[in-house]
Amino acid sequence: MSPLGLLVLLAVAPPGVQGSAPSPQQFTFNCRPEDIAAAGLDCPAQSPCPVFLELNGIDSSASSIIAAGDFHTERATLASVLLASSDSGKTWTEPFERMPLTTLDHVQFADPDHGWVSGWAGNALPQRPFLLATIDGGKSWRKLPIGDDIDTGSVAHFRFDSPNVGSLVVDTGSGKHQQLFQTIDGGESWELQREADRAIPLPRTASPPPDPVWRLQADSAAKAYVVEHHASQGWEPVARILLAAGTCSE
Repeated sequence: MSPLGLLVLLAVAPPGVQGSAPSPQQFTFNCRPEDIAAAGLDCPAQSPCPVFLELNGIDSSASSIIAAGDFHTERATLASVLLASSDSGKTWTEPFERMPLTTLDHVQFADPDHGWVSGWAGNALPQRPFLLATIDGGKSWRKLPIGDDIDTGSVAHFRFDSPNVGSLVVDTGSGKHQQLFQTIDGGESWELQREADRAIPLPRTASPPPDPVWRLQADSAAKAYVVEHHASQGWEPVARILLAAGTCSE
């Protein structure tokens, strides 16, 4: 169980035919006074602040679906969240601790075992971009800094072409200045390749990346994210995860 919140798991119907609607699941954030203070929120008891779950990225290893995101109010990010399911979305766990004031976004696996998730800390100004890395298919994760001298910015995008070789672009100022880094040791260390006052694309590869087999869709009517898997007959929903995640109040 994460020290920042309680994970609530509700039953999920098994995957069915395209268009079926699995029962929604909810992941809650138990907001403490120190969380409110750290985020700079004003949430009086008579007017509590709603907390929402946001999912930003998804991919899969040989054994797990991995989804990444954060908990936030309308004004501030509260904590990151990393979700994993090893039974096609029926049940979920949190394989890495929730980090205060942190967002997780892009997810990629280069092979069945090696995967990465990008993230950054802060609210108004993204700070200290980093990667989470796994070498066991998402069962365990380690936090990897991108550089000791990168204090502000976020990961615009990244791609690993093998378990060792990857490229990453850091946006240091809302798209106005970007830096391209490359690694040959799985993200343990990064070397700056170029920087520019404009968007920098990732280097081209000999073969294009495969089409995604997992995606997140927003269901505005149900106020939920739908986790979908691409099968032979199209996209099939395997899980629905509610946006509502509790409230913060002083």
